[in-house]
Amino acid sequence: MSEKEQINNIKIAVIDSGINLKFSVFLIKGKDTEGGIDWNTISQQDTIIKDARHFCKLGHHNHDKRDTSVFDVMGHGTKCASVAAGISTKTKVFNTYPVTVTGSAPGADINVYKASWLHAEEMADGSDGHTEFEDLIDAFKAAIAKEVDVISISLSLDESYLLENAIAVGSYMAMKSNILTVAAAGNTGPMHSTVLNTPPWILTIGASESDKKFTTSVLIGRRLFKGSCINLKDTDLLPLVVFPSEERAPLESNRLKKFLEQRIVLCDNEDQKKMAVKLGAAGVLYRDEDYSPFSRGNRALPSVWFTHEVVQEIRDYLSQNFAKKAKPMAKIYKSKLVENSDPYKVAKFSGRGPGPSGLKILKPDVCAPGVEIFAAKTPSRKFDQYSISTGTSFACPYVAGKVALIKREFEKKGLKPSPACIRSAFMTTAFNPQREISIFGKGAGFVDFVKALDPGLVYDCSFTDYVRLLCGLEVEGRLKEKYEYDADGLNPIASEELNYPSIMVVVSTDCLPYKQSITRELTCIGPTFDSYTAKVEDKSIDVDIKIEPTQLKFTRENPVQKFLVNFIVEIGWLRHDEFVTHLVWESNHHTVTIPVVIISEVSLSSLEAKR
Repeated sequence: MSEKEQINNIKIAVIDSGINLKFSVFLIKGKDTEGGIDWNTISQQDTIIKDARHFCKLGHHNHDKRDTSVFDVMGHGTKCASVAAGISTKTKVFNTYPVTVTGSAPGADINVYKASWLHAEEMADGSDGHTEFEDLIDAFKAAIAKEVDVISISLSLDESYLLENAIAVGSYMAMKSNILTVAAAGNTGPMHSTVLNTPPWILTIGASESDKKFTTSVLIGRRLFKGSCINLKDTDLLPLVVFPSEERAPLESNRLKKFLEQRIVLCDNEDQKKMAVKLGAAGVLYRDEDYSPFSRGNRALPSVWFTHEVVQEIRDYLSQNFAKKAKPMAKIYKSKLVENSDPYKVAKFSGRGPGPSGLKILKPDVCAPGVEIFAAKTPSRKFDQYSISTGTSFACPYVAGKVALIKREFEKKGLKPSPACIRSAFMTTAFNPQREISIFGKGAGFVDFVKALDPGLVYDCSFTDYVRLLCGLEVEGRLKEKYEYDADGLNPIASEELNYPSIMVVVSTDCLPYKQSITRELTCIGPTFDSYTAKVEDKSIDVDIKIEPTQLKFTRENPVQKFLVNFIVEIGWLRHDEFVTHLVWESNHHTVTIPVVIISEVSLSSLEAKR
């Protein structure tokens, strides 16, 4: 059976900047991909791209004629499509590193809807695309009409998270049609309250490191230091100099040029690095605020990132081993592509929670690989048609592909999974390493696709549940106008009452001890119907969490059970900014886990103010 037949006509919609078809990852397996292809003769049946449209209301944009089509000028949509469903293709990144570029659901049908555009004057400067409300809504409607299995959108908007946000409205329409939208959490971290795409009917994805990474060794004197970069060849052994610090009298331009030219330069920040490159340095070593630097693609000049700690080690080594008149020598080696022994780290840039005021729901939901991802790109040079990309934009389609696969597996079991059911499967089975990682960065944890295939229990939500939430959030009738719901006979609920696979309790410090009870509902989706026992992983003398009942028995006749979570927060808890734990239901076959966060109103307001 071919790779294409295995995924059984799964349909993934990618709403982005369009598509460039000219990549082997989009050709159905069995076609000749070894050159000699006349791409003008490739038909729709030859590719996994089954629907491709562009949406642009007249008068909204000032386009170059080249961009008035579905063609991907930016390259962003092409990358996302290849990450979602590209067929496995062996290639060489930068014509140097042998890799296999493959999608998350390799060979699935892709429907591309272009709703992100560049103004004509911006095409060459790397600008982000522009979107319009109507364009995005039309793209969502097109995906819904095609009855896709999942929608992947790696765009984000600055508008109000519910009222003026087309992604919120469009994903709500999709949810109403039983289609889950997977969206990127944004690249505006690491400050709190920077997460984007936070409506509760969206599966919001943060970025983690991936299973492979580039590492670059730098020889200084007799010692090797390791950093991040993509350097395609060794440099010569060259003099190493330290960029003059602010404390020293600044060198005039000509003297500084002579000092730096044809040397490897150790810099303290991005500005020094740029100046060193401009003045003719042969290589640059520098630190970055990111404690886990990632490689940023091919550079003509070797530029190696180091963590703060490594830069300090280099400085200590230089001061201890070289007198003022001595000239240390350095050499930057060709980068190596290696296995990442610890990929469970949230990328610094990944958007952090908590989410918007008034919506007491933990976001992002989960994290997935989004650092140094191999993907197709709109080529600017022949040798880099396949490149590495970094961002939550690429964690998103990775998860979207897995969502489509899981949905199909659930359907094979006779289930009709709701978007909330699938989201719960990812969140309750996510991996949490045994070390401290901010809950506002990782959400429920790191995606574990194999476990998500068989979650045991799910926290489900219906369309009516979301309508009740909107009633509780209603702003002068404006939400009802945007979301077109009928609230007759429905009781509003607060966001913490939504049957979400996480719990966030916001404590008013004016009325301690604080008490609150929250109801949750679990649905057993089989095939095993077990008895489950509850436990709370971490304890605090100032926080009491009791589950009622502590045991639930699921049967085919009674697959749905409710339980109560009772919170008592004592006065002593004021010493803490937040308390994080996990609520776990265990059976002989499954472990079902959700994060629980208790935070004070004061701390929450402080985090939001720092955005």
